[in-house]
Amino acid sequence: MPLPSDVTEKHREWESFFNQDSVRHKLVVRYLYEHLFLGHLAISDKSRKSYYFRLIRSSTPIGLTANE
Repeated sequence: MPLPSDVTEKHREWESFFNQDSVRHKLVVRYLYEHLFLGHLAISDKSRKSYYFRLIRSSTPIGLTANE
């Protein structure tokens, strides 16, 4: 089931936030991850239906999969 466009846009905003390059930002994101990794990120669409996402730490660069 594809995600609604508003949820996809919000997901991209969060992903962009978590993947910034500055050292300070990486430290903040690591702190957030270490404290939130057991939880889920909830994003609601326009009809207030919630979609839940797990936070994971990737070992590959952005846009690549482990098989590339």
